[in-house]
Amino acid sequence: GIRVLVDAREKLHIPWGKPSNQQHGDAMMAFDTRSAMAQGHGMVEYKVFQLYLPCIRALWADEGIQTAYDRRREFQL
Repeated sequence: GIRVLVDAREKLHIPWGKPSNQQHGDAMMAFDTRSAMAQGHGMVEYKVFQLYLPCIRALWADEGIQTAYDRRREFQL
């Protein structure tokens, strides 16, 4: 979900609320869900999720991501 919002924010030309969140956005876009999945469960491993949780929190708090979320009818979330 957060990856979709990061991508939509860029495609909709919405600026970051906090420009330093660009690095968190880049990290989320580079995240490979296939390699991070718990074998046979279809979910991201807990330890891996914990590594990305600070990025997810920072991104969700970003005004640009919130604007993208408010415009979610313009893209598939």
